[in-house]
Amino acid sequence: MRIHRILFLCFTLSIPTGSWGANHLLPSGGGGEVQPPGQAPGFVILKQPQADHDILLRVRPVAGQGGDPADHVWERIEPAGGGYTEERTIRWSATASCAEGIDFIRITGPGGTQTQTFNGTRNAISGHVNYDSFDPDALDEVCLNWGQQMNTACANDPDGPNCPAFETFNETHRAIFRGSAPIQVSGECTNGPMPTETYRPRLILECRQAE
Repeated sequence: MRIHRILFLCFTLSIPTGSWGANHLLPSGGGGEVQPPGQAPGFVILKQPQADHDILLRVRPVAGQGGDPADHVWERIEPAGGGYTEERTIRWSATASCAEGIDFIRITGPGGTQTQTFNGTRNAISGHVNYDSFDPDALDEVCLNWGQQMNTACANDPDGPNCPAFETFNETHRAIFRGSAPIQVSGECTNGPMPTETYRPRLILECRQAE
């Protein structure tokens, strides 16, 4: 039984031309003359802010469950709705360059697909894009599994060291990403494709028992 499940991967969101402008992807002051080494006609990259992204989930056993407490199912109660989407959103720095002009750039991953088309009118852009960077089910699974592991430990000794009020997971805990798609950014120059870059964002996830 899963409570408050939110799915984003079932739908592809296509952003019309110019929509990334609201995320401050702007023409670069460099004029597009900067080209990386190699055979590709251009490049596009994302950069996560220096600090790891932090998300706090508050979880608890579903109310009204009978039977053995060791079998109780947990639920996420906070954040919920749009607040949960906001918690998963990272403000990425984005840079793209094509000597012959940028046709389009695209980002795909847990937040769906966003595309902005330039039709060769820009040689370089730089700025920021806000993107939902984690699959909610993958995050929920980490914290709900942790909570259900507390059932027996807390029933036996609610004040003991094996019944913590919270647990912190970071990128060394690969379970965080087991169900979350990586983020990929790609694009086309007017004279050929840019290399696709793949990212798994850094994350510190805190699971906390709700009162």
